[in-house]
Amino acid sequence: MSEQAKASGARIAIAGWVVSGLVGAFLAMSASVKFFTPDIVRETMGGLGWPAHHDLMIGIIETVCVVLYLVPQTAVLGAVLETALLGGAIATNVRVDNPLFSHELFGVYLGGLVWLGLWLRDPRVRLLRSDVREVLAAEPEGYDAILLDVDNGPTALVSKANARLYDEAGARLCAEALSRGGVLVTWSAHPDAGYARRLRAAGLTTRVERTGA
Repeated sequence: MSEQAKASGARIAIAGWVVSGLVGAFLAMSASVKFFTPDIVRETMGGLGWPAHHDLMIGIIETVCVVLYLVPQTAVLGAVLETALLGGAIATNVRVDNPLFSHELFGVYLGGLVWLGLWLRDPRVRLLRSDVREVLAAEPEGYDAILLDVDNGPTALVSKANARLYDEAGARLCAEALSRGGVLVTWSAHPDAGYARRLRAAGLTTRVERTGA
């Protein structure tokens, strides 16, 4: 990966952590008030129709969600759970007919920031439209798994240009892009001994798995 690409990636990640940090701070504050200022929380939650015995449990759920969101290994799970929690907040505000833009849609705004921060800081949640060879070449040993479901196999190509993915250079490129212990899975309508031989020459072990239609 070029130094320019690394610097650009670092700036994007920093921006993502800034957004995630701000969102996380707000969510943590929302959770903390349920532990430290129960009287104020009871007044607010009562106005929304929530019984008192739910206040602490909601605070615990909010705390778990924000912790999962800020830990890189569980960030996607945290974002999904936080989105579900915000969906409940939206439904609650709609039920009591609170103002649309300041209350009912607030969860939408916050949920958008949750995913924006994660999208910026974690490349695993980004969808790229690019030449797969260029993407793989840009990050040696950067992938735990690569799934090639581009054609119907190394010889049944959707586009002739895709042959570059399955020749000797393509096999080496995939092997070099995998991290230690990484796995390459290639969809093919039929076994291809030549492709398997090229993968082995690139340093990979091969196995054919037959699946049903």
